[in-house]
This record gives sequence, structure tokens and C-alpha cells, in this order.
Amino acid sequence: MKKIYIYNFFVLIAVMLFTVTAGVLSAEDATGEKSIVDYYLQLPDKYFQCETENILSRKDKLSLIKKKNIKSGFILASTIDGGFPLEAALFTDDYMGIKILVLNLRCPSGCTCRRIDFFFVSDGSLMKSDNEFLFPKTADIEKVAGKAGDYEFVLPGDGKTINVTDKLTGKVLLKIEWSGGTFNIK
Repeated sequence: MKKIYIYNFFVLIAVMLFTVTAGVLSAEDATGEKSIVDYYLQLPDKYFQCETENILSRKDKLSLIKKKNIKSGFILASTIDGGFPLEAALFTDDYMGIKILVLNLRCPSGCTCRRIDFFFVSDGSLMKSDNEFLFPKTADIEKVAGKAGDYEFVLPGDGKTINVTDKLTGKVLLKIEWSGGTFNIK
């Protein structure tokens, strides 16, 4: 009798473990959604370094992350050389079915690494955009900001805006809003 109870106990545990495991796996397979970390890891190595050209592993890229918010689709990392802030954020327009990864590398004046780049997310992969109709022109940004140069882009991590801030004071000069599948000066 004791053997039957022990046998039934192990069968019950095995069934419960199988049910829980199968439920978790099917939920992941059903969504098929990648997170900001998955896209961050797909970025070319050149974004993680300023003046060097090393081949980076997954572990190398993950070690550069300083802050991440997977729910908001935001990562703050740093470059290998110089420790410059590297921001990555997902901007999604569910209505139009557009998802954009914005990569912003901030560095001091005179630094040649400074950039803001845009990648279309399609089928879990990244495709670099030329920003032609996606982002406002530099002349338009400078006109509204009232400043030519000495400003930088900052990703607040909300997936809705890109701030243009004064490089010296950090004051927000204007906001560029994600709306209708493009970035527009607000």
C-alpha cells in the first residue's frame, strides 16, 4: 500500500511539472516576441566602441548594460572605450504595425562617435534606416530649438519621445514625438 502512495505521489509531481513547463513553453512560442535586449544584442559591434574595432561577444555586450527596462523597451549602456552613454529604445506604433529601434550614442564635443541611428524591426531582425522621412531634418530641429549645435538627443525611455537638450545645461529645448510611424517636432 505504501508503494502505491509513493508511486502516485511521484506521478502527480511529474504531471504537475510537465503541465507547468508545457504552459510556459507554449506561452513563449505563441507570442514569439523579442525584447529590447534581443535587439540590443543584434546591433553591430561598431556601436559599442568609439575608436577601437574589436569583435564583441554576447557576454561583452551584456556587460556594458548599466540600466534596462524591458517593459518600457529601454537600455542604457556604455561604450567600451570612453564609457560614453549608449541608449537603445523601442518605439512601436501598433496601429500601423511599425516598430523602430533608436540607438543614441552621446559623447563630448569633438567626438566623432556621436550618432543617432534608426532601425526598422521586421520579423525579429533589424534593418538600418536612412531617416529620410522618419526623423526631422537638422535645420528644422535647430530652428525650433533656437540653437545650432551644442545640443544632444536624449532618450527618456518612454518609447514616445526623444528630447533635444542643451549640451551644457541639460535643459530640454524641444521634444520630438513618435506618432503615426514617424518622429515629429512637438
